[in-house]
Amino acid sequence: MIRLARKVLGPDELREVHARLAGAPFTAGAGTAHGSAAQAKHNLQLGAATPAGQAAGQVIAQALMRHEEVMGFAMPKTMTSPMFARYGPGMAYGDHLDLPMMGSSPRVRTDLSITVFLSGPADYDGGELTIALAGDGGQPQRIKGEAGDAVIYPSGTTHQVAPVTRGERVVAVNWVQSLIRDAAQRQIVIDLALAATTLARRPGNEAEVMQIRRSQYALMRLWLDP
Repeated sequence: MIRLARKVLGPDELREVHARLAGAPFTAGAGTAHGSAAQAKHNLQLGAATPAGQAAGQVIAQALMRHEEVMGFAMPKTMTSPMFARYGPGMAYGDHLDLPMMGSSPRVRTDLSITVFLSGPADYDGGELTIALAGDGGQPQRIKGEAGDAVIYPSGTTHQVAPVTRGERVVAVNWVQSLIRDAAQRQIVIDLALAATTLARRPGNEAEVMQIRRSQYALMRLWLDP
């Protein structure tokens, strides 16, 4: 399942991130790709260990950690520091899979990937993040969020970035090791939480909300890996 979280970064945070990235030493992204992904990856990249990457990454990490929808959907146990990618005209990233482990300190099992959009749709043409998900009728999902939005998706899915034909696409990418490793189990917990929240908005459903929460919490005790 894919989740688009709106307004993870506010306008002031976006301005700070762009100011940190201005003039930073982006290098060819293919240098960090493995196997066939190296031939598919045509972008510029800034690592999390660089001074600019560390400063901008801290802003993004704090925004992700305080965003209720991101936390509720991803249930992060650990998360990599953000990596930044820049795509100009003619740049793209063909079909690829994320590695099962990412990051250096700490190493993170990649249950989920998070792309934070730092450019808005009007800033560039093309450049859609295209994700192929099993069970969606074989139709890939094409996503082009507003600046400050974040999309969360399973790291094991085939995905690509379409060629940019105008302007510049800038994103930050994180990888998450979730407290609930199994995607189907995680989705059950999310569904129960959403059902309880929806019912709680209407008075008179207190007993039903309690029943749903009891099941949600019981399953979390079974499945959580704290």
